[in-house]
Amino acid sequence: MDTKTSMILAIIAIGALPALSIYAWQTTNIYNEQNAVDAALLFVENSPTYSWDGVAGSIEVVEAYKTRNTNAVWEVVVAFTSANAGYGDRSDQMVATVITDHIITVTVEGDSVSAAVIDESWDELGDTEVIIDDTPHGEAEDMAIDFLKNGPTFSFDGVPGSIEVVDVIAAESYPVQYFITLAFECSHAGYGDREGEILAQVISTHEIRIALSNGVIGSAIIDNQWDELIQRPVSVNFVISPDHAKDIAVQHVKTEYHELEDAPIPQEWTVSNLTPEGLVGTTTLEFSGAGWTVRIHYAVVLEPVYNILVEYDNDAGFTWEGQIDSEGNLLEP
Repeated sequence: MDTKTSMILAIIAIGALPALSIYAWQTTNIYNEQNAVDAALLFVENSPTYSWDGVAGSIEVVEAYKTRNTNAVWEVVVAFTSANAGYGDRSDQMVATVITDHIITVTVEGDSVSAAVIDESWDELGDTEVIIDDTPHGEAEDMAIDFLKNGPTFSFDGVPGSIEVVDVIAAESYPVQYFITLAFECSHAGYGDREGEILAQVISTHEIRIALSNGVIGSAIIDNQWDELIQRPVSVNFVISPDHAKDIAVQHVKTEYHELEDAPIPQEWTVSNLTPEGLVGTTTLEFSGAGWTVRIHYAVVLEPVYNILVEYDNDAGFTWEGQIDSEGNLLEP
C-alpha cells in the first residue's frame, strides 16, 4: 500500500489521557509510523476545528517523525483547509467566510494522542490559545517523582530510596510535553491501594511512564499494565481500519462463494474517496483492482460499523453486501 493510500485509510483507536482532554482515547498500542499517522488523521477528522467547517478531502499528511529513540512517540504534521477563519467550534461566533489553510501537529505517544496544536497558536486538545510551557526540565522531573511518591501504588508499599529516573524527554511540541520514565520497587506484588488483599510478599520492580504538560499530569502507566491516574488496569480495544475491513470482506466472499475461490486478489488496490464534498461525519471509500470493486461507507466515530458492497466482474456479475464491526466481526444480515 502506498503512502497516499495509507493517508486515506485513516482510522484507528487511540488511547486515553483523561487529564488532558476528552479527545485522548484508549486503544491498542501504537509503535510504528503508519499507526501513528492513522491515529493523527482520525483525531483531525473528529477535532472541533475540522468538524465545524473543514473542507472535505483537504486533509493531507505533511510529515511524520519520531521524537525519541524508541517508536513510542511520534509527531505527525497534517495540513487541512477550513471554510472560515478561526479555530474550534465557532457556532456562537461571527466568523470571516474565507478559505483558510491550517497546519496541525499531532503528538502520538504510545497509545495516546497527547498534544495537538494548529498553526502553532491553537491548542486543539485544550480548546484554547497556546500557552508556551516554561516549566523547567528539572521541575518537570520533580513533579513526576512527587506524583509517584503520592500515588496509591508507591504510597502503599514503595521501597524508600528505590525511585530512579530512567529517561526524561521534552518533545518538540506546543505546549512542551515531558515524557518521564521512573523505575521503583515495591515490597509486594500488585498495583494501587491493596489494603485488605492477600499479597505475595516479594520485592517487585516497576517502571512508570508519566506524560505531563503545563504542570498537569496527563498520563501515568505502570509496567504497561496499570493506569495510576484512574486506578484500573490498562484496557486494550482493537479497531480495524477500512482497508482491513475490505480484506475481511473479500476473504469472506472467496471462502463462501465457490465461483470466486480462484479469483485473484490484487497486490495493490486503487483507492478513491467518494465522500461528497462538504459532507462531514461520514466517509465513503472505493477500492478497486483485478476485477474487484469494494465500496465501504462508515460514520467517522470511535467504533464504526463498516457497510460494505463487494462486486466482482465475473460472468454472473457477482455482488455481495454486508457489515463488519470495528473489531472485524461479520454482522448477521
